[in-house]
Amino acid sequence: MSQETDEARALRLERAYHAALKADADYDILDPLRGELEETYRRILETNPDDADILTDLAVLLSTDVQLPDGESVELLWRVFDRDRGDEDACNNLVSVLEALSEEEEVDEVYRQASEAGNLQAAFELAARLDERGDLEEAEPLYRRAAEAGHADALANLADILEERGDSEAAMTLFRQALLDGGSESLNQVGRSIAKYDPERAVALFRRLVGAGDDTAPSNLAELMNPGRHWSNRS
Repeated sequence: MSQETDEARALRLERAYHAALKADADYDILDPLRGELEETYRRILETNPDDADILTDLAVLLSTDVQLPDGESVELLWRVFDRDRGDEDACNNLVSVLEALSEEEEVDEVYRQASEAGNLQAAFELAARLDERGDLEEAEPLYRRAAEAGHADALANLADILEERGDSEAAMTLFRQALLDGGSESLNQVGRSIAKYDPERAVALFRRLVGAGDDTAPSNLAELMNPGRHWSNRS
């Protein structure tokens, strides 16, 4: 019989550990599984220290059943992120841990580096954080970069900034171009999502779409403006 590899052992232990977690198993069952899984991950990293999946899995494991992620978890996820700063999963995993630790400046820096590496969602997230703080001078070019690449949420937020500045024509130009680029469906989805928590802003978005010549927005606007109908959850 062939000897079980560490990679195969890790998969087996992962299944057992997650099944135990799901079953709310006692500590005396979870702890040995967790310890054996951690040892297995570390053995794999001894021979392949740049294995992004194992680095991430170990970081997540070290954060399980603790109130806050520890320093090693952060270090491991930084290593994964530094290997490919444009990778959305690596960015999101690192940001999640940093947010749990309330490391807001580091979160900004991760989003900034990811944005510079071509991660459009990171550009939007950083812009939204800056926008929330009132730093429109830095937020606007980030929104614009993401919007020009087809990010619907970024386009909607950029249009809001332009409208507040009194440049309605520039906002309308954004929507016309987005429709020409095939952005109708994504922008209407954004509008429907916004409507669930900010109906007035959704109305403004749908009206811009109507003004830009979109075919779907009129029915969405009518549904939102009709007080006798509930806003549905369809996307």
